Amino acid sequence: MIGKSALLLMPLLLNAREVAVKMLNPPVPPIAPVVEQLRASRITTVFCRSDNLFTNAGTGRNLREFQTLLAACGIKFYITAPVFLDPEAIEKDPGLAGVGSFGNPSKVADLKWYSFVCPARPEYRKRKMAGIVDQVRELRPDGLSLDFIRYFVHWERVKPDSKPESIEKFCFCDHCIGLMSAELGLRFPAEARTRQARAAWVLANHREAWTAWKCEKITSMVRETAAAARSVVPQLSISLHGVPWTGQEYDGGRRVIAGQDLKSLTPYVDDFGPMCYFQMLGRTPEWVHDVVADYFRHTRKPPLPSAQASGSTRGEAIAPELFRRHIIAALKPPSLGVNLFSWERLKNDEEKLQILEQVLASEDEPALQATGQFGLIRLSLRRAQGRPDRSE
Repeated sequence: MIGKSALLLMPLLLNAREVAVKMLNPPVPPIAPVVEQLRASRITTVFCRSDNLFTNAGTGRNLREFQTLLAACGIKFYITAPVFLDPEAIEKDPGLAGVGSFGNPSKVADLKWYSFVCPARPEYRKRKMAGIVDQVRELRPDGLSLDFIRYFVHWERVKPDSKPESIEKFCFCDHCIGLMSAELGLRFPAEARTRQARAAWVLANHREAWTAWKCEKITSMVRETAAAARSVVPQLSISLHGVPWTGQEYDGGRRVIAGQDLKSLTPYVDDFGPMCYFQMLGRTPEWVHDVVADYFRHTRKPPLPSAQASGSTRGEAIAPELFRRHIIAALKPPSLGVNLFSWERLKNDEEKLQILEQVLASEDEPALQATGQFGLIRLSLRRAQGRPDRSE
């Protein structure tokens, strides 16, 4: 008998997989050849940053033309909004930055662009939400992808064997410490005089209450932003970039460190996108499936994992065979498909584009064989459609 969780995959298996790409910047003219290459590569969705829509006339024109041409090819267009990543806001007002349990600011010292605003700042939240809604109103995209919608953690440098206690927890800025007293009713002991001492006391004595509190700061931002954006475009799809950790890793780090509680986020998010950059994180190519399965267990929604298509600036190039294994694993049920990071690099790699085409075109790819109840669904669908009972 097929279980309820498997039945949820029926619509997925009846339709084509999502094959998405991330673009860090809108294309520049000529734009038609860019769209044609995306179409020829069987891309179904584009996730594109639109930060300079209103501040750069050329960027605005390029985005609008890009969106129009994508629609003509049946390719969905999502705008990607970096929510709490905002180095410009912090440069204007350094007090917006968060402060962690070790006393460090919410930024990466050697990456000027990687600076986070404390998620609990009400005025910033209002401004950021209004800016996102303005972009949705102007472009009316198919979807809105919320990125950097979490507390500060440089997860790209957290290794598989990192100890949870070695990862700094945010936020313990003066504003948050005040809110802990006002909203959680915490009364700090007299001996906890320093920020680090107060953080240690909270984590030792009120860890779960503090974790639930910070998770609600993220969930409420998603809830309010989704509602405001959908008041402009009712059918807007909401996607969320998630840290690529399972629920138990780093002592519940997805909630405790990042503040992403998948169960509380689920009612407001259509697609979760864990960023499974295997080489960057020192994982195997197949590890992406573990994260996908965990996200599905917590949300009962097929995730759209981000897959690493090219080597990072800190790592070696990804060999074609590793890329093949990574994509195959990313597509395994209960995945919604794959979101390739990034198009800027992948578009010029003919060998990997051919591998992508081969994997998508082959129904007999051995590594895509479904097992258990997922296999039963696929088998039932094949029989209902009069197709051979062969594995996918």
